[in-house]
Amino acid sequence: RDGNNALMLAFNREREQATFPSTDEVRLLANASGGEAAMLEDVQGKICLHRAVEDGAPMDILQALVEANPDTLTAKTRDGNNALMLAFNREREQATFPSTDEVRLLAN
Repeated sequence: RDGNNALMLAFNREREQATFPSTDEVRLLANASGGEAAMLEDVQGKICLHRAVEDGAPMDILQALVEANPDTLTAKTRDGNNALMLAFNREREQATFPSTDEVRLLAN
């Protein structure tokens, strides 16, 4: 898998334009193929939840990705980090501490 599905492309657009895809777009694309689209890795071995957490996406986008496929919560990057670990890494790198709601969602 090369990470070039519609969901990953929506997050690529987010990085280029500095705006997140809409929650409705994420829901629609993440639920493609029974939620398998949410588990597709990019060339760096990250799924969309990993990228959304790293970029500080709004809670509704994180929730949509998790609802599409709960396995996203335990998926790890090539470095062995899950989404919760990435949220705390973001705090260290960008000084944006994860919210209580974000920690609750990602710790499930």
